Amino acid sequence: MSVTSPPIDPEAVAALRRGEESALERLFRDQYDTLTAEAKTVLGDDTLAALTVERAFMRTWKERERMQTPTELATFLHQTVHETAVQKQSRRAGLHHLDVHGHAHTSAGHVRERPTV
Repeated sequence: MSVTSPPIDPEAVAALRRGEESALERLFRDQYDTLTAEAKTVLGDDTLAALTVERAFMRTWKERERMQTPTELATFLHQTVHETAVQKQSRRAGLHHLDVHGHAHTSAGHVRERPTV
């Protein structure tokens, strides 16, 4: 089942750029389902998908002044969600290479010692 986000209003982009938190909240409500579904396709986990979307919105708020158009904002959100989800999935996959003693293994199966700090 595909979830479609409502289009982003140009005035919402302008309000976001002005620092209006209500614009971010409205954007979050409108785009959340689609972005969460997108993250879940990569992560396979509802909780991680929700955290990924929240992180994307935090980053959007920090970088809001550079958003000029609805298309730029939508692209930024989708790319941020996708990239963050892929990074989380890569880290999760890397954790599976640790044995019961916490040792990482090389692709050849050799134990790789952890660096000491």
